[in-house]
Amino acid sequence: MNLIFVNLKRFEVSRKLGGLCPLESPTDWIDAVIDRTIALRLGSLPDTHLAYLLPEGLVATAAQRLARYDAAQTAHVSIGCQGVHWEDIAPGKNFGAFTSSQPATAVRSPGLR
Repeated sequence: MNLIFVNLKRFEVSRKLGGLCPLESPTDWIDAVIDRTIALRLGSLPDTHLAYLLPEGLVATAAQRLARYDAAQTAHVSIGCQGVHWEDIAPGKNFGAFTSSQPATAVRSPGLR
């Protein structure tokens, strides 16, 4: 099995604002990435799995876009998050805030106000 991990750090900020996203809207960009992934049939390649590791602000958008496609087209594509804490939460356990250090522009850019 070939595993391909694509880390898309700073793609939640447009180039105009100092990031790497080629479009002004990072959510439009990640939708286009998912659409192109499916168009190229990357999600159905035998013996290959593709995982996009995204900034937190783009994870939900990418997962929602991927969910629009048939399971056979997306079987070998995963969406992951770049900022994950080493300890997970559990019911009844005090787990703390697990905050990360995101630039304000990165949080605001995907559409948050």
